[in-house]
Amino acid sequence: KEAMLELNRSTAQSTDAVVPIWIDEQNRLLAIDGAPIVAVFENEIRFSEVGGGVEFDIAMQKMIAPRRKISQSAITLDDLSIVKELLYIDHRGITAFAGWKERHYTDITAERIARAVAETE
Repeated sequence: KEAMLELNRSTAQSTDAVVPIWIDEQNRLLAIDGAPIVAVFENEIRFSEVGGGVEFDIAMQKMIAPRRKISQSAITLDDLSIVKELLYIDHRGITAFAGWKERHYTDITAERIARAVAETE
């Protein structure tokens, strides 16, 4: 898996991308840099269908957002134009994705999730 990730990172960097994004035939985001994804919308925090890893599971269990619905379902390319934040979570930690095309994302929820996960360790 690490060799595949390194190849994908090299390919992404050769196209001026910082990290690779895995997308399937239905334009669903599967992973960013090999890690499961969390998308933060105006009224929803959506954990990707393709989860995995202890950190991702803990983050999903710990995330409480009084004004937002928490769900686990597909995150698509179309969603990238309307999300407020995009993060990916694995053993390396919780990483906020900076932006997509001309859209820039914040990292407020990423910090909250990181604190919630750290409290369980």
